[in-house]
Amino acid sequence: MSVQQIPPRCVATLDAWCRDNCPHAATHTLYARYDSNAQRGPPAWRCYALAGLSPDTMTYERGDVYCTRHAQLLAVLAECRLGQAAAESMAAGEVSARATAARAPKSSCGDAEEACTLWASYGQCARNEPFMSERCARSCGACERRTEPPRGGMPSTAASASGATASAASAAADATSQPSLSLPLCESTCSPPDGAAPRCSGRGSCVAWHGMEWCECDASATERYVGLRCDRRLAAGADCQGSCSGRGRCVHGHCECEFGWHGHDCSSHGAPSPLLTRAKLLAAGVGWADEAGGGGEAGGEAGTGGEVGGEAGAGGSPPDAPPCVEPSYHQALARPPAELARLVATLPDVSPPLGCDSCAVVSSAGILRRREYGEHIDANECVFRINRAPTAGYERHVGSRTTYDFVNSFPHVRGLSILPRTHTKLIHGMVAEPWAVRDAPQQRYSGFDEYLVWADGHAEVVARNPGLDAYFLDLEWLRSSWEAYYAHLVRLESPRASRARPSSGWHVTRLALGVCRKVRLYGFSLEDGDFHYFDSSVQATVTPPMRDLRYGYTHKFAFEHAVFANLSAAMPDRLELLQ
Repeated sequence: MSVQQIPPRCVATLDAWCRDNCPHAATHTLYARYDSNAQRGPPAWRCYALAGLSPDTMTYERGDVYCTRHAQLLAVLAECRLGQAAAESMAAGEVSARATAARAPKSSCGDAEEACTLWASYGQCARNEPFMSERCARSCGACERRTEPPRGGMPSTAASASGATASAASAAADATSQPSLSLPLCESTCSPPDGAAPRCSGRGSCVAWHGMEWCECDASATERYVGLRCDRRLAAGADCQGSCSGRGRCVHGHCECEFGWHGHDCSSHGAPSPLLTRAKLLAAGVGWADEAGGGGEAGGEAGTGGEVGGEAGAGGSPPDAPPCVEPSYHQALARPPAELARLVATLPDVSPPLGCDSCAVVSSAGILRRREYGEHIDANECVFRINRAPTAGYERHVGSRTTYDFVNSFPHVRGLSILPRTHTKLIHGMVAEPWAVRDAPQQRYSGFDEYLVWADGHAEVVARNPGLDAYFLDLEWLRSSWEAYYAHLVRLESPRASRARPSSGWHVTRLALGVCRKVRLYGFSLEDGDFHYFDSSVQATVTPPMRDLRYGYTHKFAFEHAVFANLSAAMPDRLELLQ
């Protein structure tokens, strides 16, 4: 696929994405180009330095300054091309799904675009129905509908997108199909009911997203405000609310809690619950309808493990249902009932126990090939691995046991053959910030949209592979992990200008610290020149600038490693580094 075949506006969008997200952007001008064979590997989209391109900058020729971001760039391209197609369709007066349905069926049926399957997985069969029906009929299930009646069972994203009234493919339909909560909010998310406090604590703006109000918190050159109502301040030397209840250390406004306590002020007893569950949704007043027409209703106490507001699918409200619910991040998942039901079908009622006495978090760094940590790693009660890191052939260096596999985006697991093992518990999360500022330059999403896209991907993967033991990271927990990252970063760079985001290793380490009494980190180091201990086309080498704490527009690996070293020195009984 040559960039000459792509609309110029989309080429510029791809280039801009590379300059915002590839680690080499700090030292090189980058361009997104599709390489079919120069790397002697599978064809892929990559971000290339100008020096490695042909004189007309259209094709890759030489050099090793690049980063492979195939799935991400395909998604950016899909969004751009589909947006352009929708605009052209709108201009031509083709916004009605009924007009598309009335077209005569074609004699042959298939996909005309290479990325049809990926686009379908992002829900574009419904959101851009005219274009997708024309160009991606097979991925959207149109071919099967022309030849056979639909089968029963859990619908895939593509199949559900093609439902009877064709899901009103226009944006107007999206706006009118937003759900309401099964119970009303006791008070506005932006301000308490008495109105005494300013909206968003006077430290943010109140914006509408999916029919609800949410606070978009302020950030300046020296401080950042966080929390559902922007009521907590992160800044160098900032105090923590309630002095962390005497059960934690204050780090620039964020509480690092002792083991057995959690919450923004360390006042909640027990381990945090990092996984999304039905109980959390029900407690937040987020109900759903199952395929039989029943529903889950709010009420009861979250996390009890028993009847949480009545069994999902039973229908009707329990007699002791509260009259209203407090604002919660979980209300971001309130969606049209059929969409929510598909996600809920893949969630546990309550979180399974994750805790272990000792936990190993194994990085993918090249330094591990120079270490023999295998037996030491396997001696831990639980072992976390990140983004499909293999063990076969590397047992002497990284061990052979795996308890939890963390993957940071659903495209990584669309086909299970890409996973090095399928017998472990799969924890599915993302590294993009849960809340995206509205109308930001080059911003593909607003609000919690990207989190919902990842949730849809998780639901589809589990629906296709019902034997997979898979879980999805909770939105509220992700926010807390980001807040910890922001607190440690606040002295290093301006909160307002920062584009940094925590890596998968950061989130897994935070998760382990919450549920494990002793955490050991293996290989969190950039000492070796190879980025990974195994063969990988992503970020093949470590360059000297990457070892600087400030390096990186997105992931700042050296900074994260320094944070872990400081935490290990402050609480050696809880965290140990083996680099």
